[in-house]
Order: sequence, then C-alpha cells, then structure tokens
Amino acid sequence: MSLKYTIHITRLRAWLNRLSLPSLIQLEVVLLLTLICIGAYAFHLIEWWTLLDSLYFTVITVASVGYGDFAPHTDIGKVLAMCYAIVALPIFAYTGALFIERRMSKGKDVRKMQVEMYENFEKALHDLQEIQTHQNLETKQLERLSALEESLVRQINLLRK
Repeated sequence: MSLKYTIHITRLRAWLNRLSLPSLIQLEVVLLLTLICIGAYAFHLIEWWTLLDSLYFTVITVASVGYGDFAPHTDIGKVLAMCYAIVALPIFAYTGALFIERRMSKGKDVRKMQVEMYENFEKALHDLQEIQTHQNLETKQLERLSALEESLVRQINLLRK
C-alpha cells in the first residue's frame, strides 16, 4: 500500500513539474477558490451563518486576517476552522508566491532584453566608429553615418537610464 502511494505522489510531482508557471498559477487559483467555496458552505451548514457571512469568515481565515467579528460557536465548527486554516493557509501563501515569482520573472526578461539591446547598440556604434576612421568616405556618407551615430548614442543613453 505504501509503495502504491509513493508511485502516485511521484507521478503527481512529475506532472506538476511539467506545468508552466501560468498553468500552475491557474491550477492553484482554482484550488484556492474551491477550498474557499467548500469552506463557506461547510460553515454555512455547521454554524447556521448566511452564505455571505460564511464566505467572509473563510476568506478572512485563509488570508490570516482574523478580525474576530465571526468565530465558530460549535465544537465541530471550531475543529473545522482549525483544520481549514491548516490546509488553506499554505495554499493561499503558495498561490501568492507564484504570483510574485511570475512578476519577478517578467522583470528579469525585460532587463535581459534591455542588456541585449544595449550590447547590440554598443557593437553597432563601435562598428560605425571603425568605418569612419579607417575608410575615406564621401562627405554625404560621413554625414549620414554621423547622424546614425548620434541617434545610437541617444538610444544608448536612454537605455542607461
């Protein structure tokens, strides 16, 4: 029985590792919303709260805010609240961490692209300077190259900011 359980966990981990970050975020959000809905309905049945009050309590519990205006009064409700917090809090935190990871990875992609553009502009500027110094070009061509050089210098300065 233990080996069968281990095999299932291994397959689940392999499947989760193949998911892209946006797909994993979607999966986590669906799981979190499902837990919130199930929790709200369970508290509605056990504590006889309205669905809105039950939903409010579950969201406040998951977000670990705990205003204290709602608290379970029955023993079953108290046990459910403890179990719910233990299960739902880590899922809420992990979902938030995935959103932060996605935000951070987008920033890295933009920075990498800026660095590549900067390096390309530097190389183009260097090539233009080499052409100007090593060849005897006509005046019009030199003016066009100078204008292009000035444009590249402006773009490099904008990227440095």
